[in-house]
Amino acid sequence: MTNNTKHRQPKKAIIPAAGFGTRTLPLSKSIPKEMLPVWNKPVIQYVVEDLVSAGVEEIIIVTSPSKKAVEDYFSEDEALDTVLRDKGKGELADDLLGLQNLAKFVFVRQHGAPKGNQLPVANAKYLIEPDEPFFVMWADDFFQTGEGKSRCQQLLDVYNQTGNSAIALIDAGPDAPDRYAIPIIDKELGNGVYHLKDFLEKPGRDKVQSPLASVGGFVLTPDALPLIGTIDNHHPSGETFMADVIGVLARAGKVDAKLIDGKFQDGGDIFKYATSVVDLALADKKQGEAFLGYLTDAIKDFRMKVQSDVSEGGSPREKRDRPVATGAGDAVRGWTNIRKSNVEQTKANERK
Repeated sequence: MTNNTKHRQPKKAIIPAAGFGTRTLPLSKSIPKEMLPVWNKPVIQYVVEDLVSAGVEEIIIVTSPSKKAVEDYFSEDEALDTVLRDKGKGELADDLLGLQNLAKFVFVRQHGAPKGNQLPVANAKYLIEPDEPFFVMWADDFFQTGEGKSRCQQLLDVYNQTGNSAIALIDAGPDAPDRYAIPIIDKELGNGVYHLKDFLEKPGRDKVQSPLASVGGFVLTPDALPLIGTIDNHHPSGETFMADVIGVLARAGKVDAKLIDGKFQDGGDIFKYATSVVDLALADKKQGEAFLGYLTDAIKDFRMKVQSDVSEGGSPREKRDRPVATGAGDAVRGWTNIRKSNVEQTKANERK
């Protein structure tokens, strides 16, 4: 897989952030899904920091009129800076100032209604030079990689080794073809890197069987630029996708993929968003241990309440509106996640 050619390094990235965020409604009705906090940062900040770690200097964020909060977050607020410094909170003011200095931010408004993820990239491609490689990242997912290389650094390594476009992969299980864009693998190159012969947007399990799936994260070579905004595979939804563009390159033998070392976090799905908050809280060096203690107590209280209600008889459906135990257990409400089979098994054990 070694290629000693020195390739031009990607210094720009495009982040589409113009969608409606329907998967996180009603949370995202008035708050951009990209701004939903994952522990102590909005999800898009994790994406930006990932890009900066790989040497990106200019980040182009494609927004819509409802996403002004995204623009404000990465822009200077002189009034707030003055107030914080007058109150002796200079360190916090410096932290906020650091956000806008992470990179050069350029904001582009998407033209037309959201119709797939190819359109916003097409709206911003004029800012990329014709011979320039660049990143494309989704605004609502990221990876926890700990002390290892970030997702973008891992993709950059593949690009530098092969000279091809590089895309990020996860193991998404057997239903991946129904939910994600799927790589059609030509051969394995080692260390979780694959050379592709095609790339398909949600082909379905009846056509493709693969647990490997693509999530946000592409390094694209300049030959992708003239394709973006022109490839329409006539999906039933009427949308156009970046997978269609990358598929053209893959069929020409110009795409590789990396199974990313790290834990995938999806801020665009309400359940996965909740789990990502927990994961980031537990990983917090200052407050992680205290949060673990709270979570342990919450789970203990919840389980005790389940056992108590089962022993009293009745179904979780009848009891779901009752208040749970006080203390840490107040954070765990409702009974919609208790499966009927678990209740029946508990009663059977009591009869023995």
